[in-house]
Amino acid sequence: MAKRKAMGRDPLGWIGAAETVATANDREREESPPAEPARRDEVGERPGGDGPKFLSYEVMTARLRSDQVDFLNALERRIMRSRDQKGERITKNSLLRAAVDLLETISLDLQEIASEEELRARVLAAAEAASRAPRGA
Repeated sequence: MAKRKAMGRDPLGWIGAAETVATANDREREESPPAEPARRDEVGERPGGDGPKFLSYEVMTARLRSDQVDFLNALERRIMRSRDQKGERITKNSLLRAAVDLLETISLDLQEIASEEELRARVLAAAEAASRAPRGA
């Protein structure tokens, strides 16, 4: 007498059905044109106003030194622990977006920057000058 197989004759037969579903989904994606990303001018403005806020942002990879990552981690924890009203989560990404917004507001001399060290020095000098300037000027 032949040994019976517990899984039947075709244990992977279900895979063929999944492939046809994937193919149909692929055809639907090919037929519909990709959505044009909406331009957002205000913090937290989402196209259509639905879904999580983080999905409204572009993904970008940045390489940071370990001391910078440690600083961002510590700052994120301090902010989250020090607040009484629990609302939107403040993350390392939130801190980096705020830093980019700061770069947009300061007057930075962009001529003849030869190195990252020189760029850092100019950004720090411009931020210091901006902090000394009277408000509203």
